[in-house]
Amino acid sequence: MPPDALVRLLSGKRMRCSTEQALQDDIEIVLAAAGASYTREHYLGAATGRIDFMVGNTGLEIKVKGGARNIHRQCVRYCDHPSIDALVLATTRAVSLPHLSKPVFILDLSRAWL
Repeated sequence: MPPDALVRLLSGKRMRCSTEQALQDDIEIVLAAAGASYTREHYLGAATGRIDFMVGNTGLEIKVKGGARNIHRQCVRYCDHPSIDALVLATTRAVSLPHLSKPVFILDLSRAWL
């Protein structure tokens, strides 16, 4: 699924943002209902770690907590991985992600609650 389609699919959905686990569960329900092909907790290797979801060649990372610097470092690792063509960061945090090697889309999950 292209990253812009993934953002449209998840935009405006009210999901539980109390924990990353709850949010992952809610996102998985949306992906499954849409018939999306995805893997959860996708292992990218020892140096890169696990990304929350791979939806085709789009990585989907979820952040409810954490500092901007740590989120940026993690997103850099994911963008540098050859199997990821684009990254969607679904978050309740205010972040910017400049200077990444792949296209990055930021989905502000808190907007669905406004």
